[in-house]
Amino acid sequence: MNSENLDDEIDDIDESDEIEPDDDSEWDDDEEDPKCPHCGAQEESCPHLLAVIDRTFRSYQGGYIYKRSAVFYNTIESVFQTWLNSNEKPKFVWLDYEDNELQELWNEAAANWATDREYVFISGSILMRMVIQLLDVAGAAEYESYFESGFPGGSSAMTTLYAEDPEKVLKKAVSILEELLGSPGIPST
Repeated sequence: MNSENLDDEIDDIDESDEIEPDDDSEWDDDEEDPKCPHCGAQEESCPHLLAVIDRTFRSYQGGYIYKRSAVFYNTIESVFQTWLNSNEKPKFVWLDYEDNELQELWNEAAANWATDREYVFISGSILMRMVIQLLDVAGAAEYESYFESGFPGGSSAMTTLYAEDPEKVLKKAVSILEELLGSPGIPST
C-alpha cells in the first residue's frame, strides 16, 4: 500500500466511532488515592502503610511489608520441603475463607516436587491471596481494592492495607501461618 492510499484510509476514519470512556468506569483516573484509616494520610510515607499489593502482577509495591514479604515464601518453602521429604501427606485447614488456599498451594507443590530439587514450587498467585488473607486476619485494615491504570494490558488490580502497628500485624500473620502449617509429626490445626 502506498502512502497516498494510507493517508486516504486515515482521512476516512469516522471520529464518532471512537470509544468514549464510561462515566461509571472503574478505571477512572480521578479516583482519590487510598487514605490511611488511622491518620488520613495519602502518601506512601504513612507509618501505618502495611502493604501496597499489585494482585495482577503479584508484586509488592510499597509499605512495611515491601522488603519483608519473603518471610511468607521462606516459611512455606521450609515447612513444605520438610513435609515433602517425609513422604507424609498433610491435610491443611485454612482460615475462615471458602477456599482452602493452603491445601491448594500444597497440592501444587507436591505435584511439582522432585527430590533432586533444592527448592519447592510455590504458586505466586495462591501465595498472594494467602498473604492478603493472613494480613487481614492479623488485623490489617484494607482500603477498598482499586484499579491502577497503565498502558494497554498493564493495568493492575491493587490492594492497600494499613495497620496501627505494621510490624505487629506482620509478625502475627507469620505466626498464624506457622501454626496452620504444622510440621511432620505434629498435625496442622
